[in-house]
Amino acid sequence: MSGSSAHIGGAPQKRGEKRKRGPTSFRKSKKLFRKAGFESRLRYELDGGKSDKAGEGYRYGYRLMWVAAAEKMKQLKMPKVGSFDENNGHGGVIWGWKRECTMSDNKAKQILLACAQSKKLSLPQMQMVRRSMAYAWQLLGKDSEDKDNFPSIKRVWRVVKQQGCPQSLTTTLPTIIPTPDQLKKAFNSTWNPTRKLSFLESVVGRRAAADIFLAGSRSKEDVDRLKKSRVHQVNFAAGWMRTQFKGGRAKLIGQKKGGRDWWMWNVCWCPGGKHQRVNPRAPFCLDAKGNPRTGKAPFEERCILAGFEFSSMFAGDKSKWRRYPNVLKGKRNGGRYGNSNVGPVVELAIEWLLDQGVGDRDQPFSSNSGRKALAGMLTFLNVIFEEGFEMHADLPSTWIDHYQPGCIQANANFRRRKQSTDPGVATRALRRFGQFFGLGATAPVRQLSLLERQNDMLLRHHGYRQQANQLLLGMNPTVPVKKEKKEEEKMGDP
Repeated sequence: MSGSSAHIGGAPQKRGEKRKRGPTSFRKSKKLFRKAGFESRLRYELDGGKSDKAGEGYRYGYRLMWVAAAEKMKQLKMPKVGSFDENNGHGGVIWGWKRECTMSDNKAKQILLACAQSKKLSLPQMQMVRRSMAYAWQLLGKDSEDKDNFPSIKRVWRVVKQQGCPQSLTTTLPTIIPTPDQLKKAFNSTWNPTRKLSFLESVVGRRAAADIFLAGSRSKEDVDRLKKSRVHQVNFAAGWMRTQFKGGRAKLIGQKKGGRDWWMWNVCWCPGGKHQRVNPRAPFCLDAKGNPRTGKAPFEERCILAGFEFSSMFAGDKSKWRRYPNVLKGKRNGGRYGNSNVGPVVELAIEWLLDQGVGDRDQPFSSNSGRKALAGMLTFLNVIFEEGFEMHADLPSTWIDHYQPGCIQANANFRRRKQSTDPGVATRALRRFGQFFGLGATAPVRQLSLLERQNDMLLRHHGYRQQANQLLLGMNPTVPVKKEKKEEEKMGDP
């Protein structure tokens, strides 16, 4: 997982220097490997003097190569993003040592030309690709005062200037959004020893994915408020919990800013909807890597409420509970949560989805696709605006115009701007999601009139139980088509 937890044993802290809170950067976490030669030791010192921003540019450029010239990258057998040494100063996203770098002058010119011909990248993005190639040239130890990149790059760059690039390709609109079926598969999955993420990382990753892709939290503003929050309310008997957004609902300006209280709700997804408390000894069942020694989760991990109860056991005092605690690694401190937060929460959420076999690692889900994913769930289950409002908080005009066209309003005069404090109202849509996933309470949350109850009874009486449940969930029922067998008449000779 790239950049999601602090690295123990990175660059030593200078005496008298105040350590910044939060996870260690990729650059500072770079560690020399055994028997490192002169070039590696020199690169270690040179990269240590660069800024974190420079490293971000190198990683971004390499990702763009895979976006614009994926087939050429595969043809040249270039390593995929995230397949490198995690201690190379880039978290394993791209190469960071000479022994990892497989770029050559011949490969560089072919990839750059393929990127230019794809017409997928703007000029600034093409420049980031070129900069990433220059970093590969540095790793190979060939940089000098008169040459800062592969010899053929300058010649191919003329094509970029002559053909031109799209004027504007930058957009804030998400392009790759998880579907309801993909989310159902992910949240029904459980951890096993073959996963890339450790069990501790998976517990927080599941929570992060639920907050972003089920509740529609914005990956920066909303998540940051949840990160900083230390206000949590838990009711295990009733099967719900909530975390307060620090500073209230986001996207408010002027006098309204910080003046509207808002909470992130979760409900119990244990079998039958009755919460199964986590054994207090569960944290002691883990090894130094943060995985269960038996290879099996010590609690019902699919329940977000149980996952929060488990992670909070490491903090002790309630005032120290965090929604996204980081995972400590190493023989000395490994196998537990730390006292800080994970890095980019949305990266952990996307990585968790990929770990469940959902999505494409070469083209992962858009980091800003959370609200679109929520809109997709609400549309799929035909959830009315009033129920979805408790999660997204937008006005009807904003939500319907930008996220969920055709959304149904039961009350055309609905103008409430505050979130309900009634758990039954605030979590109604979320419980519907759980029922679609097959998690938590099995009885659909829907009030029925006398006529609707009679129709429901008739459907079940005639053997359409599955279709009746789908109707109550708001889905379009999958009615089986009966095929009649027809006997063919045999024609005899006249």
